[in-house]
Amino acid sequence: MTLLMDFTTEGATRAGQIGTNGLKFVVTHVAYGASGYNPGTPTLPLPLVPAATSLVAEVYRKFVPPGNTTLDTIQVPRGRETTYTTVGGNEFTSILGEAGIFATVTDPGTTGLPLGYQFLLAQAHFPRIVFSIYERLAIQWPLDYFVPVACIAFIPGTETNPFIGNVSILTDADVATFAGGGYDAILGDLFITEALAGDVTSLAGFAGLLYVSGNCTVTTLAVVTTLTGFDDLMLVGGNLDVSSNAALTTIAALNKLYEVTGSLSVTGNPALTTLSDAFECLNTVGGAITINGNGV
Repeated sequence: MTLLMDFTTEGATRAGQIGTNGLKFVVTHVAYGASGYNPGTPTLPLPLVPAATSLVAEVYRKFVPPGNTTLDTIQVPRGRETTYTTVGGNEFTSILGEAGIFATVTDPGTTGLPLGYQFLLAQAHFPRIVFSIYERLAIQWPLDYFVPVACIAFIPGTETNPFIGNVSILTDADVATFAGGGYDAILGDLFITEALAGDVTSLAGFAGLLYVSGNCTVTTLAVVTTLTGFDDLMLVGGNLDVSSNAALTTIAALNKLYEVTGSLSVTGNPALTTLSDAFECLNTVGGAITINGNGV
């Protein structure tokens, strides 16, 4: 069965506001509707409407109870905890072709939204289903479905303040110097290491970096535990190498990384015990992928 499902425009906006405005929301309802398919060819779903704020023909809405979770190691990458809702039996009967996941704001942060504001987070269209008391329909999604990660492909040439040339980082002072430039791209290679253990303690100075046109290497750091600072990185035009970092425990900061044009290597990081919180947006790796010698 062909199923089309994606964030709505508002859903993507609200997801981004978690990080920028401190917004918090939870999925509270799933709705089912009688549209979403082509009446002339009912086995084909209609295109999604990103600007939608409701279903075209909602017929039933079901509350998603807190804690309604399961661990799915097949459908959800890396065995993430998921939440779900199931309808069937005597709950309702109808022709179905659309579903929507609705979220409710629990903390508006600085968005100006009212507490309890509800919006259509995501929608699905599917072939016509004649839903009777004998059918059951389940919709399932990751609990961290609304983590603030907006998956966007960076377009080279759209950077506004690039550093032109190669960047070599050996100390915290080098990181601070780079941070002072407010650069959003490096048109060259980025190489981060240290001569003496502890010379680099944080990579936070790379906040706002979207693009490295060449190779990006983070290697042989003794005390750095996270890649915080690379949270906005979307494109590496060469190879990405994260290797031999003794204390590195997470690479979750690479969640917005959409493409690595060359190879991807994560090796020899003994304290890195999980990759389940990384590479949420990774869509393309042009070369080899090597992941070994870590604690995971």
